[in-house]
Amino acid sequence: MKLLCIFSLTILIAACCTAAISQTRNTSTRAAKVAVIDSNAFKNRQTGIIRLVDAFQVIDAEFKLWHEETRALETRYDNLIKIPHRRPEPGDIPYTEKLAEIKQLAEIIKRRKEDHQQRLDRRTRQLMEPIYIDINKALQTFAEQHGIDVILDVAKLGDSVMVISNAVDITRSFIAHYNKNYSAETPAKN
Repeated sequence: MKLLCIFSLTILIAACCTAAISQTRNTSTRAAKVAVIDSNAFKNRQTGIIRLVDAFQVIDAEFKLWHEETRALETRYDNLIKIPHRRPEPGDIPYTEKLAEIKQLAEIIKRRKEDHQQRLDRRTRQLMEPIYIDINKALQTFAEQHGIDVILDVAKLGDSVMVISNAVDITRSFIAHYNKNYSAETPAKN
């Protein structure tokens, strides 16, 4: 009786394994549909994703005055260091004052740039994160609707050499789809 149970159990396990293997083979024989996208094209002012381009323009406008002020300081600094270097005479106050001004100006510019980079990073994250999250969700939906299994972002592949058929490039169609269906939200001005 024990032998019959073991034999029956072995046949049952073999049948289950055979069924599982056969199901795995049937589902894995379908070739994966692969597409490529160039996320750098999302930022193109003429053909990119409108919400993203608008957000970049908001950032540019918010930091325009800062850029102009910093450029003016850099121009002033450049003009000061163009003064021919000469050996200062004892009691040459204007020359020593100029050196002090150059050092002070260099420090001000350095601090402004560091502060600006922190503000720019924070503001960029604030405006861009929700948009990129939305783009990723829309791209996932787009892929599902078009039966795409894998999307490779050629912008992230660096110096890799790839030969890509235009037939698998979904960049333009995705941007058009996104602009049509997801552009209702625009970035906040503040």
